[in-house]
Amino acid sequence: MKKSTKKVNKPSYTVNLDKIETLEDIPVVWGLAKQEAGLAISDAELLAICKRVLNECGTKITVVECDCKCKKLPWYKRFWNWIRRK
Repeated sequence: MKKSTKKVNKPSYTVNLDKIETLEDIPVVWGLAKQEAGLAISDAELLAICKRVLNECGTKITVVECDCKCKKLPWYKRFWNWIRRK
């Protein structure tokens, strides 16, 4: 006799779209739901969240990206700088 089993898929996050006012709010709500669940958000969702914060606060947000690959100093130079408190 075989036992019947059902596979239950639990969602990793839920999105509540009840309180949105415009279509621009959809990526914001999705990004916030993913962030609350601890998942990575996409670039479009991050930009939508930044635009919403900018509109609400009225302050500028500056994002600086550094593409340079800084070389790590050798251990003896780092130790010498640590001794000299630099």
